Amino acid sequence: MKLLWLLPLALVFFAGCANVSMNEGLVINMQADPDSVFAGKDTRLFIDVLNNDVKSYTDLNVRLFDTGLMTSTCQPQPTTTLRPGGFFTIACTLTAPAFIDMSTATEAHVDAKYKSSISGAVVLRSVSPDEYDRLKNSGKYPNMPSYFSFGDKNMEVSVTLDENPMVYKTDKRYFMHINIRNIGNGLISEISVIGNAVDGPAGLVDCKNTILRPIGKEFPTITCELYPQTSRLTDYNIVVDIPYTYEVAQSTSIRIIK
Repeated sequence: MKLLWLLPLALVFFAGCANVSMNEGLVINMQADPDSVFAGKDTRLFIDVLNNDVKSYTDLNVRLFDTGLMTSTCQPQPTTTLRPGGFFTIACTLTAPAFIDMSTATEAHVDAKYKSSISGAVVLRSVSPDEYDRLKNSGKYPNMPSYFSFGDKNMEVSVTLDENPMVYKTDKRYFMHINIRNIGNGLISEISVIGNAVDGPAGLVDCKNTILRPIGKEFPTITCELYPQTSRLTDYNIVVDIPYTYEVAQSTSIRIIK
């Protein structure tokens, strides 16, 4: 495999050989050339990395962390920021042990970690009881959504409001619920600092800082309390912006011949 490709050929390669799916943001494909090697000899391992998302990934670190029975040396990773559609190849030399008892197979493992974030907006309305009744009785009150969702190649976020509009009453509490789901081809070990990830007008939203760890693909629900004003009718824009670190792994098998 060559290291320098024309862009159309590279995209065809990734779409075919790496079997890129809709829910793969960062795609890793590995190929050993040759994939069978005699004891004491070398093979070349090519690690192809593609950003299949519509946004850049930052602090990208691609690592060949386990080569089984073989020793390895790799070229430096060319960049730590990968733009949408961007790709690069890391070439490594793997050396088989000089002496083995019998022919065997071993595996080479790669992982990649990078930073990203997912954001969306929620429109919330607060209205006084008398204004709500007046508009509803006149047939002029529009329906307001109580469910919002947004996502990227890795994450899906849904926001549910107990009420929208919130008909303001002094003896009532109001809540917003945030659910996060991993829909990509990798892992998220934890999400932290949720309180700083929800931004609205001063005093409107209270989301406690916490660390969330997934159960399978789902994260525990985040519940935020809302404190609307007492005005007759007010619309609020709440921005949910959740940073996360994502990890993708890949492996390939190499046969060592005695």
